[in-house]
Amino acid sequence: MSETTKRLENLRQLAGAALIAGIVLGLAFLWLAAWQARQFWGQTVPAGPAYAPALLGFAGILVILGSLIAWAVVLILFKIERTLFHTRDVLLDMQELIRGQQSKLSEIAENVQLSDATKSIARREKERKALNEAIQDETLRGNWDAAYYLVDELEKRFGYRGEAARLREEIDTWRGRDKEQRLLQAVKQVDAAIDTHDWKRAKILAAQVMQVFPGDERSINLDLRIRDAFDRRKQSLLNTWRETIARHEIEKSLDLLKELDHYLSAQEAQDLREPARALFRERMQNLGTQFTAAYKAKQWETARTVGERIQVEFPTSKMAEEVRRLMDAIKQKLELQPVAS
Repeated sequence: MSETTKRLENLRQLAGAALIAGIVLGLAFLWLAAWQARQFWGQTVPAGPAYAPALLGFAGILVILGSLIAWAVVLILFKIERTLFHTRDVLLDMQELIRGQQSKLSEIAENVQLSDATKSIARREKERKALNEAIQDETLRGNWDAAYYLVDELEKRFGYRGEAARLREEIDTWRGRDKEQRLLQAVKQVDAAIDTHDWKRAKILAAQVMQVFPGDERSINLDLRIRDAFDRRKQSLLNTWRETIARHEIEKSLDLLKELDHYLSAQEAQDLREPARALFRERMQNLGTQFTAAYKAKQWETARTVGERIQVEFPTSKMAEEVRRLMDAIKQKLELQPVAS
């Protein structure tokens, strides 16, 4: 029991004793008043003032009522105090919770804040890809003036002189070919995108080819070729992933799982959820073991590297929280290493 609780319990006992004493005193006044009244009525000549019993009785009633009112006030004050202490405890818990979340919120804020330069680079890259796709489309259609204009824009706006020169040579080459040669070259480009597993580019090129050569069977079958290649690649990744799991090659399994994420349907991903969870748990345990061993061996550089990987790969885990609490101490050890040596 805390000191505050003992103090309040002592006050409650003292107030209760005061209530009992007040009631006893009031009853004593009432008894004395009754006794004097009986003595007064039994005598022919009053021995004292006639109003004395009434005063004693009135005093006794006042003492009892005052004691009861004081007890009620004490109970109300105790209840108010309990409410205030409960509110204080709740506020302290909330304050502690807010302190615990501050570091996480700061980390999230740092991760979601992108600099203007980064946004500008991302936007430039997106515009460059859009221009390249438009150039490819105009080239397939044989709109040479439009293709050359877009290449000039690519060079002026983004400064890609080498890429612009290569595209001009490519347009010149396409311009000297007939329709059949252009179709064959376009199909080769689709095949090249398939070979590099760039499915988005392969579909864009296939759509352009089918628009330029709508009646040719080779352009019509491009979608089927892409889909078959996609399915073969997915099956190959699945087979390799299962083999790496059987061999407990955690790093390779995780890399394959990240690539598989682009191939699997919702149902297929659901089927792989449990093995994937087991894989991540094993990965996290391995990293935790490495971190603990490095920390105990005072290998601070290794501990910091492994700790940072844990925070990046498993940011919401309990292990990441424990590592985060030790990282400041590890960094201080690293700063002191040159001085100690």
